[in-house]
Amino acid sequence: MPSEKISTFLGAPPNSWKNLEQAQIKQIHRCYRNAFNAVVFDENQPDIAELTNADGFNVLFGDETSEKAKQGAAGTAPLTTNQLDRHNTANQNNADNDTPDQDKDVYDNTDEKRDEEWFLPKDSPLRSKDGDKKKPANATFKDYETFLKSCEFDFWRENYEHQSQDRFLSEVAETIVSNICIAQSRKELRVRHGSIPGGRFLRAKREHITPLALTLHEIKLWATNILRTSSIYEEDTYKDLKYRISYVEALSMKEVWGDPASFIVAGMRPIAHDKLFRLLLNTKEALERAYEYTFRGYCRRSSREKLARLGNLLKNVVLREIRILSAIMTIKDKLVDPKTNRIQPTDLLNRIQNQAFVDYRNVVNVCMYQLCQLPLVKAALTSDYEGKDVQDSLSALENWTRENLFCTPSEKGDEPVYLLDEGESKGLLPSVYVETAEKLKALLKEHDPHAKMPLAPKKHVNMLKKAYGTQEEVEIVVKLMMKCAAAIQELIPSLYAGHVLWGIAGDGGDFTVYDTLREQVIRVMSNTIDRVYAVQATEKQLLAKVSDLAKKTEEAMEKRRLKTRKAEYKAAWVTNLYFLKTDLLPASQKGYTDCFKQLWEIAKDAWEYSLTSEQLDDKVETCRKMCDAITGGVASGTYKGNFKSSDIIQIGNGNDWLHAKGAIKNTNSQKFVDEDKEEVNGEQSESDSDGY
Repeated sequence: MPSEKISTFLGAPPNSWKNLEQAQIKQIHRCYRNAFNAVVFDENQPDIAELTNADGFNVLFGDETSEKAKQGAAGTAPLTTNQLDRHNTANQNNADNDTPDQDKDVYDNTDEKRDEEWFLPKDSPLRSKDGDKKKPANATFKDYETFLKSCEFDFWRENYEHQSQDRFLSEVAETIVSNICIAQSRKELRVRHGSIPGGRFLRAKREHITPLALTLHEIKLWATNILRTSSIYEEDTYKDLKYRISYVEALSMKEVWGDPASFIVAGMRPIAHDKLFRLLLNTKEALERAYEYTFRGYCRRSSREKLARLGNLLKNVVLREIRILSAIMTIKDKLVDPKTNRIQPTDLLNRIQNQAFVDYRNVVNVCMYQLCQLPLVKAALTSDYEGKDVQDSLSALENWTRENLFCTPSEKGDEPVYLLDEGESKGLLPSVYVETAEKLKALLKEHDPHAKMPLAPKKHVNMLKKAYGTQEEVEIVVKLMMKCAAAIQELIPSLYAGHVLWGIAGDGGDFTVYDTLREQVIRVMSNTIDRVYAVQATEKQLLAKVSDLAKKTEEAMEKRRLKTRKAEYKAAWVTNLYFLKTDLLPASQKGYTDCFKQLWEIAKDAWEYSLTSEQLDDKVETCRKMCDAITGGVASGTYKGNFKSSDIIQIGNGNDWLHAKGAIKNTNSQKFVDEDKEEVNGEQSESDSDGY
């Protein structure tokens, strides 16, 4: 006969929860699920909608910008099937009562049995067998005696004797475990074993499987294995503490543990209720201290690291977009051919002698060369803002949009004013191309006569007409290309803003970036999302138009093949589209996603930053009073701003106490200093008299 069928009166080990305990474990699971629910969602995509739900954030960040960034990021990397199933499962479990119909909707397409306790780790002591909330799934304690040993702090002491990553977090974890062990070892947090007087002696001991014992043990395991070994510089650390605080706060509700048990009834006595709530309150206070400490440490690191990463991501957006634009407008050469000189945007920053491998027969390459000659563009891509010409550009930054090389804002409508050449190209090429092409020809002939020269405007227009069919189509494609190039140029000031914020950030710079400049940082991130989105949107418009023209070209080729029964080679610009979609666009889409996410995170960090200038002033004043109290105050008029190494006097041999002359009042220690000086002077006089 299985032991689970034998009564505990006969010595069988307990292995199931009573009705009251089943109700408790359900409430504990609900507390855990609600507190840690945010962890299960995919955090690789920025959820800006969640951020904009906060009161007042819409004023700074803007609904339109949030929606753009959300669409831009979500559109480039859709959720996988597993992520979608997990997302649906999480939403399903948000309801207090799950219905069979709801379960069927989520799991119609899966043969896998649903994990009712998906929110708990697989090895959690709180898991129940088969998710039925009747029996514990994991044998946390071998027997009752093992449970009693775990109630003593000596059971955990060895873990805290080893060096951890952060001393403060280790001390907080030790405090939490110690408080729980003290309460348990004093039998203040205990549960009656039976339902009759003397049941604790008549029945086999079962306290080690009660929800209270398992809950406290889970907290001790987390504090010892997770919190103690965490790093304050990791984002997951402060987030985990935030969720844990919510969990402990939810456990403090009376409804979780039910009513106190009377003297003759099994369960928790009133004194146990009181001790439990006091313990949870102390635990919450310790966790809040740890949360503030870890969040501050994370901000100190992340403020600089995130801004540095943002700068690199924005550079990648610019460089990748130049490559994509160049690939789209490559008409005669096939990009799959290794002999084709694909554009490397960094080559445009080199001297003209090192640009022999750039194919200047491409209209985009010529235009981008001129763009990269702008001092601010070159400085943004090389992170060198020290030149005088760069400073002149920065002083006139408000004119950046009006001085765009490709488009200028229109006062009448949304469509910009395109800066087209009205000469030989008859409005079918950018004016900057015609001007730059002549200059490049002269420079290339001087240094490398065999380099690929820019085409004459008329010849270039004829090449585009042959590819795209009609003059109207050429005009549309060229305008979309100019619109995308203008969006790239408009993104450059955002690179400079990120560089400036990165320079301000650092040790203590998180306060400057996230508090003093809070509104400005959020607005810059919002504006940068607009600019990045504009680059992405114009790229999609251009790709859609060129893809449509390629489709028409292929259809015409197919009709000619059916009529003449002769196959034709596809035009180079058509095959380049397939290369573009398989080789360049995936990396570009990921770059946009990462950029949107980083911009959102920086804005979110600035919004959630909790240290204000008033709090900092209070801390500084408290520190000043503490220092004055220790030193007895500073004598007025003794420090004149000049502090030399000779002002430091070491007292005694091997004594590390240091004193500054004139900066301490006449105390006994100063008297000792004067005596030491007299002894030193006396010894020096004797040495001089001996002739040494």
